[in-house]
Amino acid sequence: MSKNYVAIDIGGTKIAGAIVKTTADALPEIVTTKEIPTNAQEGGQRVLARVIELASELAQVAGDLVGCGISSAGVVDPDTGKIVSATNIMPGWAGTELGRSVEEKLGVPTTVINDVHAHALGECTFGAGIGHAEVLVVAVGTGIGGAIIHDGELLFGASGLA
Repeated sequence: MSKNYVAIDIGGTKIAGAIVKTTADALPEIVTTKEIPTNAQEGGQRVLARVIELASELAQVAGDLVGCGISSAGVVDPDTGKIVSATNIMPGWAGTELGRSVEEKLGVPTTVINDVHAHALGECTFGAGIGHAEVLVVAVGTGIGGAIIHDGELLFGASGLA
């Protein structure tokens, strides 16, 4: 039996979304993708509205949706999905209840982590980090970020900044 998820990546310049289908016996399959501009200068609440619009559109196409995964620029509390802090590239993004807001709209469990943390997990699961217990990912984009996988576990650190 397959399961459908919405995946969203929020960056400084674009918001990318996908429907990902998983089955027990195959690698996840990207069913469809869509990108929209972040328009970060419009502020955190407008960006949140754009994220919800994109996630809702994808959820309608996905049909039987079981969850949503979001990666976002900024420091994210992985337990609550709240944006703890962010640069001034996206004014008002800090303090946004991203996970709760999307979960309420879609009606499915929603997990939010930092975008570079998500990148590191992806590399360890499907890319260059496969089979390595220690992995360092450094990402250079609108901002610069890093993530560490130690003994196969993502390190968040005491304040989520690791």
